[in-house]
Amino acid sequence: MRGAWRIVLAACGRLGFELELTIDTPAARRCDDSFTQVANAPLRYGFKPSPVKWIEAVTTCREFGPGHSLALPTSDDERLALSAEARATVVERWWSGGTDRATEGTWLDPDGAPITYQPWALGEPNDTGGQEDCLDLLADPVEGTARTDRFDDRSCDATLPFICACSL
Repeated sequence: MRGAWRIVLAACGRLGFELELTIDTPAARRCDDSFTQVANAPLRYGFKPSPVKWIEAVTTCREFGPGHSLALPTSDDERLALSAEARATVVERWWSGGTDRATEGTWLDPDGAPITYQPWALGEPNDTGGQEDCLDLLADPVEGTARTDRFDDRSCDATLPFICACSL
């Protein structure tokens, strides 16, 4: 349970101030109820089919609370499981938690940590037009086996569905 207690302290009736204390208990640190477990993937995920810009996807995922972020696969098993689930919901591409906006070619997660797992699609990242700085995952088998279920760089202003992850 998460709650706030308001404590009022006074000294000799002359000095008073209020202090708000937030109690963060294990019950407060849990995945949002809309998040589900995906077979062969380590976390719980929330599939969000409404297309938004990359930064909106990052913000929306964080708004679910502590432990929530834009999904960023860190293994082949997780990447393939999320892609299969995305295809089942008719999503061909979805935002993933990575960007190279700060330095071209240096891919970081939204918190600024380096991304070490980078299964790029053939010919990617290519920074087409010098404007592709955000990470998406291609889940469309029509694009061919060399590209399916792989990372791609895309303009951050494009609008795509997204997947939030919960690590709690």
